[in-house]
Amino acid sequence: MQVDDFKALPGRGITAVVNGKQLLFGNIAFMSENSIIKNDLPEADRLSQEGKTSMYLAIDGSLAGIIAVADVVKPDSARAIARLHEMGIKTVMLTGDNRLTAEAIARQVNIDQVVAQVMPGDKATQVKKLQGEGNRVSMVGDGINDAPALAQSDLGIAIGSGTDVAMASAGIVLMQNSLMGVVTAIELSQATLRNIKQNLFWAFAYNTAGIPLAAGVFFLFGGLTLNPMFAAAAMAMSSVSVVSNALRLRNFKPTAGVTPVSQSIKLPEKEQTMKTKVSIDGMSCMHCVKTVTEKLNGVAGISSTVVNLEQKNALVESAAPLDEAVIKKTISDAGFTVTGISAQ
Repeated sequence: MQVDDFKALPGRGITAVVNGKQLLFGNIAFMSENSIIKNDLPEADRLSQEGKTSMYLAIDGSLAGIIAVADVVKPDSARAIARLHEMGIKTVMLTGDNRLTAEAIARQVNIDQVVAQVMPGDKATQVKKLQGEGNRVSMVGDGINDAPALAQSDLGIAIGSGTDVAMASAGIVLMQNSLMGVVTAIELSQATLRNIKQNLFWAFAYNTAGIPLAAGVFFLFGGLTLNPMFAAAAMAMSSVSVVSNALRLRNFKPTAGVTPVSQSIKLPEKEQTMKTKVSIDGMSCMHCVKTVTEKLNGVAGISSTVVNLEQKNALVESAAPLDEAVIKKTISDAGFTVTGISAQ
């Protein structure tokens, strides 16, 4: 097979000459620009309503086929969106997908607003538009196209398995590939802010009452005096109380994990899967996590991978038992070492 004159058009598709035939592959806008078809076909509409994105293939100016792709909704996404709603946070899906496809996915997880068919370079503009309406915007993304929007938002949150440029542009990087981490990050931030306010209140109250007493102000009116040694001890206890209150954050437990999912939110039934833990030696950073995730997701039979950098392992899901030799070779080729494989 000989491929010539390959071109990638962001937000549209690709063109190439394969064995002397002109191939075009892309979305409906791309097909319309090249006078292949003007509107979505009935088959494409049906696929879009099922939450799938239609990609069109044309050969020598004639439509040759339609390929449908879909992002599988993670089981915990609906629970995360429900919890964000409980916290009073409005959710917006910002995507380059077809509007029918985006709305079908949004209905599955109960997202409030959909902004679809957004060009890669326009995501930051959409975030700026929301900010112009008086909103404080947090952007969650993982791709190269999300980086400008992550930087533009008031708070950028990158998924740990995403691209390096997305993680560099975000203020928070989640360790796991799950929206539940967004909820946990917000809850922890709120708990930290409450703790800061409590410490400020008690520190001001303590010193407002203690400093005049230690300075002898009340002595002028025949009141109490405070021995300097007791004043010093009281000051030390003030610092101890503030630090002790701050240390309570070590006992923080997110409530997101126990939040019930609304009965109105229904996800497609999930096939029975097997879980396998792969212990991996050599991982030291989020780039390692990204590499391991991509390599394992590329193994036939594996449907999802969650890498835990702290515990040095990966939890993979598959429909059938995995070939340990294949897993070991895949990890070895990526530059790491498998130290154990066990079923969960």
